[in-house]
Amino acid sequence: MKIVNVFVCIFLALFLISCEKEISFSGERGNSVLVLNGILTADSVVRVHLSESRFFLDNDEFKTVDDAVVRLWKNGFEVETLDFLDNGWYESDFIAGEGDSLMIDVLYDGHDVRAETVIVKPVQVLGIDTVSFSAKWSDDVMYYSPADDKSDDDVLGVTSLHLNFDLDLVFDEPADEKNFYDVRLYVKFFYYGYSIHYPLPYILDDPVLNMQISGEDDTNYGSYSHLFNDELINGKQYSVNLKLEDYYCLLSPFYLEKGDPVSACLYVELVSLTEPYYLFGETSQSALGMEDGFAGMVSEPVRIYSNVDGGIGLLGSYGVSSANIFIPRP
Repeated sequence: MKIVNVFVCIFLALFLISCEKEISFSGERGNSVLVLNGILTADSVVRVHLSESRFFLDNDEFKTVDDAVVRLWKNGFEVETLDFLDNGWYESDFIAGEGDSLMIDVLYDGHDVRAETVIVKPVQVLGIDTVSFSAKWSDDVMYYSPADDKSDDDVLGVTSLHLNFDLDLVFDEPADEKNFYDVRLYVKFFYYGYSIHYPLPYILDDPVLNMQISGEDDTNYGSYSHLFNDELINGKQYSVNLKLEDYYCLLSPFYLEKGDPVSACLYVELVSLTEPYYLFGETSQSALGMEDGFAGMVSEPVRIYSNVDGGIGLLGSYGVSSANIFIPRP
């Protein structure tokens, strides 16, 4: 039976390869539309980016929009016109607050584009329960000459942090409201008054939430992001299990020399998202997953979510609550 299956797979592969044929596009080229993107958060200015879409067969760079009128509205009242910065970026003087209902209205070359969002209030993290945690510092050697031409002059001392952990992130999920989440981890290294932000991949090991999470891991160590909602955990105190095994964080010798004083802190963030931001991320991940493999050859393309009226793009918001573990160097 196994031999038969092997021959069936070989036949299908040869069939698909032999049927490949390049067909020139004979349809009409659509007009470009305005693309509005902005990810907002509380206690920060409102910053959005404008560009024009391009035909899917074109290889040109996206054209930024530098002379639009971009207006900000709060709770139905106009607040201000955003200032143009550069390369399609516009920014307000207004500082957003939790619960603000905001709208961006754009006038450009006959386009009238608008999008709305509410500045989300983050769900608070109660703490981290440590199942196991190991963080080992070491000083290693790195050569920056070819392997066959090493000398003592080509050696740099590299400080590294070897991480293994199994953690539970604990939070109270609010009842009677829809909530959308991501979890992000990073290590921040501190030395001589400076810091380095080091994002971490991880495995989210949860039999309930894993039913919502699709796609393959970004790396052999897991993914940098896992989107989920509260459909199955609404109103509960919940623990999300996070794992990372045998992962090395290397500090560049151009910033840090062997023996320099350094400490670190592991941050675990529960990121609350607006529903459009969640749907945009979910459909984007699905679209990327369809680009490779057999599924992408036989399935309909995934339409990436947009909440922009008169154009495409995303206006969303997020809020962050976090807990941390300090990692001193002995």
